[in-house]
Amino acid sequence: MVVKFFSNKGGGGIGAINYLLDKKRVVLEQAKLLQGNEELTRKLISLIDNKQKLTVGCLSFSEKDIDEDLKFKLMEEFENILMAGLNKDQYNILWVQHTDKDRLELNFAIPKLELKSKKALQPYYHKSDLARVEIWQDLTNLKYRFDNPKDPKNRRSVNTTKVEISKTKNYESLNKQIQDAVQEGKIKSRDELILVLERSNIEITRKGDNYLSLKLPNSKKARRFKHDIYTSKFTSLESINIMQKEKEQEVNEFQNINAKSEIKTLSSRLEKYVADKSKENKKKYPYLVEKIEELEEINIIIEGEHDDSIGEETIRRVREARSMRQEVLGEIRDGYSESLKSFVRKRRDVEQELREDAEHVVTKDERSNEQLQELFERVISKVGELGGKVEQFISSIKEKIESKLSSKKIRRNR
Repeated sequence: MVVKFFSNKGGGGIGAINYLLDKKRVVLEQAKLLQGNEELTRKLISLIDNKQKLTVGCLSFSEKDIDEDLKFKLMEEFENILMAGLNKDQYNILWVQHTDKDRLELNFAIPKLELKSKKALQPYYHKSDLARVEIWQDLTNLKYRFDNPKDPKNRRSVNTTKVEISKTKNYESLNKQIQDAVQEGKIKSRDELILVLERSNIEITRKGDNYLSLKLPNSKKARRFKHDIYTSKFTSLESINIMQKEKEQEVNEFQNINAKSEIKTLSSRLEKYVADKSKENKKKYPYLVEKIEELEEINIIIEGEHDDSIGEETIRRVREARSMRQEVLGEIRDGYSESLKSFVRKRRDVEQELREDAEHVVTKDERSNEQLQELFERVISKVGELGGKVEQFISSIKEKIESKLSSKKIRRNR
């Protein structure tokens, strides 16, 4: 299995969905919608004003088919590592199965729109995301024993594309002719091969230690021929035997990999990559509901719900909770509306005042109660500026604080 992301020079769009769910394929049962809402995906694409509208790719298998439950498990795992840190309702994805190439493809299409903030969403940056995706690919192939494109036995001499199928066949034919000529001893080195190609009017567009890029006279694009006789190691007929032994050794080493140990290593590496991506996405697309819940937990600490004592421990916990709250508000500030940003800016000045107030709180009950009550009221007043979403828990917090302070006074009067 290999993960592929399709080239989208035009930014992608409705045409990609038309291709994935082509009517002829659907009628022939060669294309099937596995997951997602086609109409919703089309609607979201039409709402995106940016040129870059869609990320499209597939999980490509050499197997003709796999277990149905496993398909959905792999789709879920892939989403979790690709869209790390995002909740399901923050993005849209369409999964379409193709079987028209006599093998299985699980195609995916993701509109480039984060659904909560309406910001542009880029599910895959090649430079920063390739390592994470490749580790998941290697781990998945190892766990489920799929054909691995990195297995030396799966190497192909000709690197072709699906464009110009007739030309691709011609290149495969050229490779066979070259291979036959080497086996018959008519070509004894790469230098001789290059001379033969040039005399045959076959253009060599690029040379590398491990490949030759060749272009047939009537072809628009060159194709890369690699490994064995196309490498700089091909200096004589004897060198072919050496290269063959090296390949056999590589195949044996690959097949003798300790699967259990390798799975553990890859899992550990993937976990780190996913954590980093999750942190990045959460900062860029913060989820307000989670942040409000976190703020509520912090305010419960500040009001002293779990501690009836007044003194240094309470002061310490108030300071820690205030610092935590400032970090949470900072995360909201980074990704949300200007009103929230304005609130946080105002809050910075208040935080300094609150910090100074806390320094003067002493252990004597009467003075502590009075100063803490004033401090709590000021905190609640400022938190109230967050707006309607926070109002629901502000009143309950205030009631709990007043109840706590009232109960302390009653106990003291007794």
